[in-house]
Amino acid sequence: MTDEPSGPELAAELEDLRARLAEAEEVLSAIRNGEVDAVVVAGERGEQVYTLSGADRVYRQLIETMSEGAVTLSADGVILYGNVRLAEMLGRPLDQVLGTALRNYLPPSDQQALDAILAQARTAPSRREINLKTSEGRLAPVYLSAARLQSEGTEMVFCLVLTDLTEQKSLQRITAEQRLSRLVLEQAAEAIVVCGEQGRVIRASQAAQQFCDGSPLLRPFAEAFPLRTDASDPFHLAPVLQGETLRNVDVALDRQGQKLDLLLNAGPLLSGRQILGCVITLTDITERKRAEEALRESEEKYRTLVENASESILIAQDGRLKFVNRMASDISGYSEQELCSRPFLEFIQPGDRDMVEQYYMKRLKGNGVPPRYAFRLIHKDGSIRWMEIDAVLIVWEGKPATLNFLSDITERKRMEVELSQAEGNFRLSLEESPLGIRIVSIDGKVLYANRAILDLYGYDDVEELRSTPVKKRYTPASYTEFQLRKKKRMNGEDYPSKYEISIITKTGEIRHLQVFRKEILWDGQKQFQAIYQDITEHKKAEDKLRETLSGLHNALSGIIQVLSAVSEKRDPYTAGHQRRVADLAQAIAQKLGLPPDRVEGIRVAGVIHDIGKLSIPAEILSKPARLSEIEYKMIQSHAQVGHDILGEVKFVWPIAKMILQHHERMDGSGYPQGLKGDDILLESRILAVSDVIEAMASHRPYRAALGIEAALKEIENNKGLLYDPAVVSACLTLFREKGYALND
Repeated sequence: MTDEPSGPELAAELEDLRARLAEAEEVLSAIRNGEVDAVVVAGERGEQVYTLSGADRVYRQLIETMSEGAVTLSADGVILYGNVRLAEMLGRPLDQVLGTALRNYLPPSDQQALDAILAQARTAPSRREINLKTSEGRLAPVYLSAARLQSEGTEMVFCLVLTDLTEQKSLQRITAEQRLSRLVLEQAAEAIVVCGEQGRVIRASQAAQQFCDGSPLLRPFAEAFPLRTDASDPFHLAPVLQGETLRNVDVALDRQGQKLDLLLNAGPLLSGRQILGCVITLTDITERKRAEEALRESEEKYRTLVENASESILIAQDGRLKFVNRMASDISGYSEQELCSRPFLEFIQPGDRDMVEQYYMKRLKGNGVPPRYAFRLIHKDGSIRWMEIDAVLIVWEGKPATLNFLSDITERKRMEVELSQAEGNFRLSLEESPLGIRIVSIDGKVLYANRAILDLYGYDDVEELRSTPVKKRYTPASYTEFQLRKKKRMNGEDYPSKYEISIITKTGEIRHLQVFRKEILWDGQKQFQAIYQDITEHKKAEDKLRETLSGLHNALSGIIQVLSAVSEKRDPYTAGHQRRVADLAQAIAQKLGLPPDRVEGIRVAGVIHDIGKLSIPAEILSKPARLSEIEYKMIQSHAQVGHDILGEVKFVWPIAKMILQHHERMDGSGYPQGLKGDDILLESRILAVSDVIEAMASHRPYRAALGIEAALKEIENNKGLLYDPAVVSACLTLFREKGYALND
C-alpha cells in the first residue's frame, strides 16, 4: 500500500513552495535591479559565494578611467590585472602586459626595490619612487603605492597604484634650470648681456652693469655699452643678430675717464632656426693687458741684456744647445746655427768631455756638482780657449735644462802659468829674506814660515812653530790684542794691516816685532802673508828717548816756574795771578774740547804770560795811585817784551805769540797790534778772558777786589764785542754750572 501524503500535508507543502517561490522572485527582482552583488548558496559543499555579473561595473569604470596606473599582482609578482593607463605608461598593448612579471618593466636597480615594496606590503601599505622602463627604453619615474588585498580563502594578491611623475620631474627640472640661469646671470663674475631681436638689452648680470652708466635694461646695446674695436671704430651688434658668432674679440670701453680693455664673445640666441636675440659676454682684461705689456717690455729688456751681455749665455737640453747669445758666437767663432746644430760636447776638447758630460748629467738629476769649473773649448779656427762656466738647473719649454754662463779665461790661465813660475822664484826670495815671513790661512793655520821667523822665536823648524800655542808665544797683552784682531777677521770686519806685537822666545826673552799683514794668492787660494820686523832695539831706543824728553820737559817746567816766581816776586800784590790764569785757561780749553797737547800749551803760556813785566820798575807795578800816561804805556809794553824774551826759545807751541796777543780784543781795541776776531790766536782769546776774570776778582794796589760776579758780568756784557763768544760761554758755564772757583 502506497504511503501517500494526506491532504493537510500536501496543503502545507504547497504553502511552503509558494513561500519559497515568492522569496526566489524577490531575490531575482533584486538581482535584476542591481541591488545584489553576490549570492550565498548552500549545497553539499557548504555555502558558496557567487559574484553576480555586472556587480563591479562601477568600480571597473572608476579604475579604467583614473589617471594612475592600477595593477593587481600575484604573490610572485605576475600582473593579474592592469588598467589602460598602465599600458600607456609602459608603451605596450595591455594584452601583452597581462600575465607577465612587473619586474620585467623595471631597470635592474629598481627590481630589488620592488621586492622590498611587496615584502613590506604583506603587513602594511608601502610607498616608494621607482622607474618604469618603456618599450622605447626610456625610464619613466613613477610613485608606487602597494597594499595587500584582503580575501579569505584566496591566495595572496597585491594591489598597486602607479602615479606618473614625468611631468612633475620635468617641471621641477625646468624650474631648477630657470632658477640656476637667473642665479648665474645675477652672480656671474663675467659680464653677461642678453639682447632681444632688436638689439635692446633685456637681461644683464651684475658684473655687466658695472660697465654701464645707469641701468642698461631696454636700452640699445650700443648706447648702454659704447664699445670700440682695436681700430677705434664703434662696435656693431648687427652681425650677431643676423646669426654670426664672435669669439675673443678685443674691444675697449671708456669708463669714468679710464680705458678698460675687454674681451667680447657673442652669439645668436636661437629657438630652432628662429633668432630671438643674442648673448654677449664681456671679460675685463685690463690688468692682463697691462701685465702683458709689462711682460713684453720686460722680455725686451732681458733680451737686450742677454744679447749685449759680456758673458756667453747658453741653454743646454738633451745634449744640444737650444739657445745662445751673440757673445757665445764671438768667443767660439761659430754662428748661432752652427752651435745649435751639433751636440755641444763636439765643441769641447776631448780631454775635458767626460768631465763636462758627467757634471751636466749630474746637474740634470739634481745631484751636487761644482757651480763653477773650467774646461777647454775648441775654437772654430782650431785654437784652444779656456772657459769658466757657471751653470744652474732650469726648466726650458717644460723640460729640464741648464742655463750656462761662459767667460773666456784663456788670458787668466796664461797668467796663472806665468804666476806659478814666478811663485817659485818668490818662494826662494821669501826663504832668503832677512825679515820673518809667515803664510797663514784665515783660521790662523801656518802654511809656510821662513827661516828668519823661526830664528826670531828660536825654533828649530816649522812644526815647532805650529805646535806651540799662540798664547804661549805672545805676552798677555799681545795675546789679548791677537784675539780681538782674529774676532774682527772672522766677522769680516776691518782690522789694521800694520801693528806691533810682543813675543816670548823659546828662551823666555821678550822681543818686540812690527807686523805687516795682507791678503795674497798662495797655491791658487786666498791666504794671508805676515811680515815680521824685529824692532826690539828700536823700542829700547824709543824708551830711552822718551825718558830724555820727559827729563827735558820736567826741566822746562822747572824753568817756567822759576820765571813765573821771579816775575811775581817783583809784584807781591799779583802773587799767584799767573798760576790762577793758567788754571782757568786750561779749564776753558778743556771745556771747548781742544786736544790735550794744545791744552798743555795754553797752560804753559798762562803760567808765564806776564813775564814781560820783568822790564817794568817794581815801584810802577806796585804803585797804589793812578798811573800816568807814560807809566800806563810802560805797563802795556809787557806783552811785546814777553814775546821778545821768549821769541828765540824753541817751544812746541807758539808760546811767544800767545803772550804777545793776550791783551788783544775782538773789536780791535786791544794792544799791542790792534788785531780783530780770528786774526787773534784762539789760545790768546782764552788767556784774555782768563786774565780779565782773575784781575777783576783779585786785589790790586790801586783798588780792592771787585769780586767774581763783577768779573763774570764784564765778560758777559762784552761777549762778542771784546771777548770771544765761545770762550765766554765756556767760562760762564764753568763758574755758574760746574762750580769752578779761583784758588788762592
